[in-house]
Amino acid sequence: MKTKPIVLALTVVFAALAVANLAAPPASKVDFGAWGVVVLQSDDWGFEASFPNEVAAQALKDLTTELGPGMQAYATTSLEQAADIDSLATFLAGFIDADGLPAVLQANTVVAGLDLLRPGADNWSLHESGMGEGPYFRPSLGFAVDRAIERGVWWPELHGLTHFDLERYRAAYENKDPWALAAHEYGVLAYKGWLLDAELSGTDPQHAVDIAQESVLRFERRFGRRPSSVIAPRYRWGAEDEDAWEALGITVVQAKREQVDPTLNPGSTVGRVRKWLRRWWDTRSRGLVYLERHARLEPYGESDPACGQCAFAAVDAVRAAWREGKPGIISSHRVQFVNFDSRVVKAGREQLATALRLLADDRPTRYLLDIEVAQLKRSGYSVIHRGQSWIVRNYSPRDRVIQLTPDLPPRLYSPGTHVVEAPESNRGPS
Repeated sequence: MKTKPIVLALTVVFAALAVANLAAPPASKVDFGAWGVVVLQSDDWGFEASFPNEVAAQALKDLTTELGPGMQAYATTSLEQAADIDSLATFLAGFIDADGLPAVLQANTVVAGLDLLRPGADNWSLHESGMGEGPYFRPSLGFAVDRAIERGVWWPELHGLTHFDLERYRAAYENKDPWALAAHEYGVLAYKGWLLDAELSGTDPQHAVDIAQESVLRFERRFGRRPSSVIAPRYRWGAEDEDAWEALGITVVQAKREQVDPTLNPGSTVGRVRKWLRRWWDTRSRGLVYLERHARLEPYGESDPACGQCAFAAVDAVRAAWREGKPGIISSHRVQFVNFDSRVVKAGREQLATALRLLADDRPTRYLLDIEVAQLKRSGYSVIHRGQSWIVRNYSPRDRVIQLTPDLPPRLYSPGTHVVEAPESNRGPS
């Protein structure tokens, strides 16, 4: 009779495996490695972080003491200028892929900045990042971003509303925190923990909805389309944030493996197990596509391509992803390309250039965006308006009938990439 517990246990195991199989996310329709797909994700654009100018950076340098030695580049970075975007756009345009298209940077963008509380004022308001008055005002920045979008080398996606916990800042300022008061004199939002903080709490569903709705509204007003992909500031978000994003039509969540969920304790074994189970369930139960970041390109001024987060390691990580049929996603941050320290900027570009050249030597590469990867995973083809063209990718093994827009007739597309110059009247927003 001892066989009954064994049979029961085996039944439970097989039932669990059956449920897991049924709940498994559908397999990708595309072998991204065979197509040499590369995605360049970059965070913090539009982020009015650190210091508005070198004078403020020098005067407030003590405010970066919380950062480790490897992150001191954040002590010399700022919101981008129009010239930064123009220069980077020209740099990206110099890398042409197997389809004749330039490299495109997916710029995960913070859409608003805070008009700092003036002495005696009782209101707090947000302005479009870089467009308001004050030390972070960037003349012509919006035009430079639009030019880069038109060139097909820049593609904004959503990073957040403001990046910071504004209530913490307000409390620090009103309680006369020395950090907040000193920074305020230079128009800088700062408080204890400011450079390691984030706007999402992970515990308040209404807060999640409010932030998501305001972020998407401002993004759509600025760029003429809704965001399709998101990564939360400091990788901190919770289940209620994903609920809000999904309800607003966002398709892709970046870097799920790196998610910091405040409701879990990653420092404990139980917390790590719960995080794994949460991620496992989310990837199987939600309608979102989760794209993990395989490679970090964060040289912080290091010129040696063999350093820990530099070109060689990034290339190795992309090649490993390709072997598994996954897209090679390379992650970077604005700090590597916009900095008062010219050595940091030089290293950021040179390391990216080295990585892209090595990958192109490995096989014909193609530069895609999150939304294209998501469409390909689900259906085997994708359609996107980027720059001056419609880009149709049929990465399935057979011809497909695809319709670009309701205004254009459907047509047959063979396997491969097709660049379609649509009439001006039929072009959608980039």
